Amino acid sequence: MVLFFMSDVIVACVIAAAVGATGAFFYLRKKGVITISKAAAQPVDPIVIGLRDNATLFGQLYEAMYLVSKGRSAKVHTSFAAWNARVDALDEDSEFVIAFREEFGDYEDWKDKKAVKKAGKLVKFFKKAGIVRSKDASVFAEDDFAEKYNVVGGVVEEGEELDVLSPFWSFDGDVIEKGVAR
Repeated sequence: MVLFFMSDVIVACVIAAAVGATGAFFYLRKKGVITISKAAAQPVDPIVIGLRDNATLFGQLYEAMYLVSKGRSAKVHTSFAAWNARVDALDEDSEFVIAFREEFGDYEDWKDKKAVKKAGKLVKFFKKAGIVRSKDASVFAEDDFAEKYNVVGGVVEEGEELDVLSPFWSFDGDVIEKGVAR
């Protein structure tokens, strides 16, 4: 009888240790002490791959397309024309160019409502490609400010707070389209 009781105690101890270890693991992971790294999934969509490979080529077009996607720009067809012109400068046999033309090449035939939806789809491709729009509403004129923003309205003093009129866009930590601040 004592032998049976001891085995129950051992089993209970093992279960308690397992539960405690599991709890500790999740607690430490939540605190950031333990991290689980997953290999970043590589994109398979040719448009996403093409945007990643050519992120800087489309500089000065991201914010305009973002504004179209939000219905806040009257230059709907002009924005798509600019994107298509830069895509046309690439190898026309590439998967990216073919896929882009198939998805966004017939923009001249779109009504504004369809163009806004298509712009929203392109902006989603930006996100999937890792092309990021800054969330700054205001910024301070400090160290890397000039790399991220152009200033309108005069000279800026170091440390001065400015309103962001248009945020910057980045890819892999590098600014690919400067924002505008005032």
